[in-house]
Amino acid sequence: KSNKAMNKKLLVLCFLVPLWACKKDINLQNFDTQAWQADLKGCHNQRLELLPSFESIVKPQLKGLSEGEIAKILGKPDRQELFKRNQKFYFYYIEKGKQCTDTLPDNAKQLQIRFDGIGNVNEVVVSYTPIK
Repeated sequence: KSNKAMNKKLLVLCFLVPLWACKKDINLQNFDTQAWQADLKGCHNQRLELLPSFESIVKPQLKGLSEGEIAKILGKPDRQELFKRNQKFYFYYIEKGKQCTDTLPDNAKQLQIRFDGIGNVNEVVVSYTPIK
């Protein structure tokens, strides 16, 4: 029995080690992840102030990251949508808009992150999109 148990452990390690080895190191430099995460729905425009450093420091490093890694960096998305073939979108509002109060315009700048069918980032876009 001990040989079977040892073989199972080795088999599991053979699958897990390559996953750990492929993990990407992210260098956030001076990007303030706490301020980004605290500005829920972009209603305090802190994300808008952070946008230049996000675009130059963080955005180029996001492709290939998992949903969990994105959540650690940017926090829980303000909105998410499922798409065909198990693709998923995370949305983070960057500026005040209708998501904050009905008296504001119904389109706000937002970050859209698209995940492929296995949960890795394959597209990162900042755009104006009508709020749903």
